[in-house]
Amino acid sequence: MREENKEPVNSTESPTSAEARGACWNCAGAKVLISEFGGERREVTCRTCHGTGQGR
Repeated sequence: MREENKEPVNSTESPTSAEARGACWNCAGAKVLISEFGGERREVTCRTCHGTGQGR
C-alpha cells in the first residue's frame, strides 16, 4: 500500500468562491502559499493579502 502524501498543498477552491466568502482570492484564506521555486518546497506568505487571509 502507498502512504498518502501529508505535505501541505495550495487550496483547490476557486478564486470566485474564496472572494464570495470574504477570503483572499489568491490563498483562499490560508495566509500562505506553497512554493516549489528552485526545486525546494516551502511555505511563503501570501503577497496578495500580506498573510491576513482576508479579502478586500
